[in-house]
Amino acid sequence: MLIEGKKHQVHVPNSGRLQEILTPRREVFLFPAVKCDAKRKTEYTLVMSRYGAGYVSIEAAKANDFFEEALNSGVISEFASHRVVQREKRIGLSRVDFFLEDTSGAKTYLEVKSVTLVVNETAMFPDAPTKRGRKHLKELIGLREKGVNAATAFIIQRSDVKSFSPNGQEDPGYKEILKEAFNAGVKIIAYKCSVNREEIYVTDPVPVIL
Repeated sequence: MLIEGKKHQVHVPNSGRLQEILTPRREVFLFPAVKCDAKRKTEYTLVMSRYGAGYVSIEAAKANDFFEEALNSGVISEFASHRVVQREKRIGLSRVDFFLEDTSGAKTYLEVKSVTLVVNETAMFPDAPTKRGRKHLKELIGLREKGVNAATAFIIQRSDVKSFSPNGQEDPGYKEILKEAFNAGVKIIAYKCSVNREEIYVTDPVPVIL
């Protein structure tokens, strides 16, 4: 990446392809690396990209933080009576992003996915084949088969969307397993974010079209 005319290696904290976002001459926003971190091989982290009249947040791991903030603020209406008991809850050999509990004591295991790809105002996940994502869905289905509440939340880190759909073109297997999860009783929700240079936060739900 060119910074003031010089080439620099930049860490991109997202495993997706980001082909429509990180195009030549695109305006992006970087954070400098912490100087005391001797393990860093790059000087900057790419955190945001300009896209049209708005912005797209690139940091996939931040979706979990945005979800928790929205949950605590009452924005996630489907889980308005819930609180976070534990993050990264271990189940067997795996971990689920959130272990929630409502006021009656009912428990829910919830997995969060970060979404950046939008096509014709439809947010889509994944933007590349994801073996890990299919594995997570199968684990949620397994929980439902045991009578345990399970859910997945797609946090769309941009605002220019009207709906969410699984990306069957990139990963037809994921699309089919998501449908299977829905039929098994896994709750599937999607929320978009307000993204600007000062702050990022979850705003509104969008319809999930399977």
